[in-house]
Amino acid sequence: VLIATGIVGRYLYALVPHTATGEEEPEGLAGRAEQALAQVAAAVGQDDPLVARIRGLGGVGAPPERNLVKALVRLPLEPLRRLWAAVQVRRALSAAAGRQGEQVTRAVRDAAAEAVRMGHAYAFAGVASKIMRAWRPVHLLAAMVMAWTAYVHIESAFSHGYGYAVPDTWPLWLAAALALPALAVALEIRVRTKRRRRKVTAIASDGPPPEPPPTLHPYIDPNICMGSGACVSACPEGDILDLLDGRSRLVEPSHCVGHGECARNCPVGAITLVYGTSKRGVDIPDVSEHFESDVPGIYLIGEITGMGLIRNAVRQANQAVAHLVRQAKRDGKKTGDTGQIADVCIIGAGPAGIAATLALQEAGLTTTTLEQEPDLGGAVNHYPRRKLVMLAPMDLKGYGKIKLWDARKEELVELWRDVKAKCGLDVKHGVKVTGIEPIPEEQGGGFVVLGVPANLSPGMAGYAEQRVRARRVMIAVGRRGAPRKLGVPGEEAGNVTYTVLEPEQHTGRRVVVVGGGDSALESALSVAEAGAASVHLVYRRASFDRAKARNRERLDEAAEAGRVQLHLQRNPARIEAGAMVLDSGETLPADDVVVCIGGTLPTKLLRAAGCNVQQHFGRPVVDEAP
Repeated sequence: VLIATGIVGRYLYALVPHTATGEEEPEGLAGRAEQALAQVAAAVGQDDPLVARIRGLGGVGAPPERNLVKALVRLPLEPLRRLWAAVQVRRALSAAAGRQGEQVTRAVRDAAAEAVRMGHAYAFAGVASKIMRAWRPVHLLAAMVMAWTAYVHIESAFSHGYGYAVPDTWPLWLAAALALPALAVALEIRVRTKRRRRKVTAIASDGPPPEPPPTLHPYIDPNICMGSGACVSACPEGDILDLLDGRSRLVEPSHCVGHGECARNCPVGAITLVYGTSKRGVDIPDVSEHFESDVPGIYLIGEITGMGLIRNAVRQANQAVAHLVRQAKRDGKKTGDTGQIADVCIIGAGPAGIAATLALQEAGLTTTTLEQEPDLGGAVNHYPRRKLVMLAPMDLKGYGKIKLWDARKEELVELWRDVKAKCGLDVKHGVKVTGIEPIPEEQGGGFVVLGVPANLSPGMAGYAEQRVRARRVMIAVGRRGAPRKLGVPGEEAGNVTYTVLEPEQHTGRRVVVVGGGDSALESALSVAEAGAASVHLVYRRASFDRAKARNRERLDEAAEAGRVQLHLQRNPARIEAGAMVLDSGETLPADDVVVCIGGTLPTKLLRAAGCNVQQHFGRPVVDEAP
């Protein structure tokens, strides 16, 4: 019985990949059929008989089958009906080719087949959904039949083949008969409660569902998703995906850091990793499979390429260095010397820059690594204290394998310091790169990297431009770039900062935090917990829909307790001595101002160097094998 129920369930999934609902959705089965039919009409003409023929064969535009009895009669014959429809589609395409005097393209053939297939699937979506929802009781009944069969066999064995008294087994059978339905009901209640709770999370009461991040994240095709839940189980972050209404959905997209495990574990290929969203574009530089930009000799690695995770940064660095070393050997130029030009200049000493420097040193190339921060680690240095960072085992050339799955911010910074000490990394800190200029071939070729002191302004003592010559350049500056400024009068005051590293510095002071992302919420909460005299959070929108659910919950608790005061749909107008004036006319007390509104991406540096940077809206990617 279990085998039979499984076969029927798999049969329904094969016929109707989308069984969650029978209603038409913009990107549902009916919409997909209409889109495919529109492609056919655009290729052959709206008045061509082929369009009407395909519409009739697929039932495109017809209402779905609602009668359960009729559907049960038609379902067993559906494969034969679809086979017959496929034959008729081929004949219709051949007739269309004869009328137009040319061969129908493959794209038109595929679109016609897609229209018929999706039309048939939509016709049975509603009925299939009802059948699938009733499948648990069927499996429970099958399990009870198997239990009864086992009882009969055991009773028979004891009666005919054993020399001791047969125990009275009817109490055990009665207990099992009562326990199985009770267990099934308890599990069903638990599943439904969890789904309701997740749906409340996904559709938050304070605003629309959270937007997917513009960086790498999964897109789930609702027409292919079969609701297996494999992606939910595979996600290392734990709470990004969940099953809602029979389909996998993003419930906490802001947690996604681009592992890609969901896409690799989906049994039907319904998940694609994409950059950006349909509403929020993301700037991504063009790179080759070896992470070389369209400017030969300039490589881009790490988060600037759109891929998050320290593991990915290290992997990209190793792949880029392997290609760079091959190119250097092919060029025939002398490498490893200590002259006036380095083999490679690495910009940035975050995870990607550190991994690249180690790999290049192991290959025997000379390097110059520049970093504008006073410490190693890149963006990690700007994380709140004790923040948990997700990792994965990785191989640092010259240092060895690092087998960590997560670490606190302080532990990770200490790891980079240990790498620097043991491997003898030479990093020039406090250098802000302002440009990359090519050196003409007649002068030896390569690049000049221009930099200035990161903590000095023009005209101050010690301010001078630095020039580093290198045959190749590897950019590993991440996506944080420089902090984005408010652009209001008074922002240049000394009490304005763009991060909270030590919350205790704000103890007893009146603090205004500007922003609505996770960094802004975490900053406001941390200074409030550290004993700030008052904390005001200013945000230009009506809700914090882009922040993580846990941060929103903590902020709600702090706001109800009076520890943080919220000023929504407000913007700073100017900053004065000890105060901030909003565009609404309100004046907030402000001994310290913390601005957390993101950073300006280093696209200006890339474009000035000749690298092509494009803005992508939901661009798919293919992740390399780890």
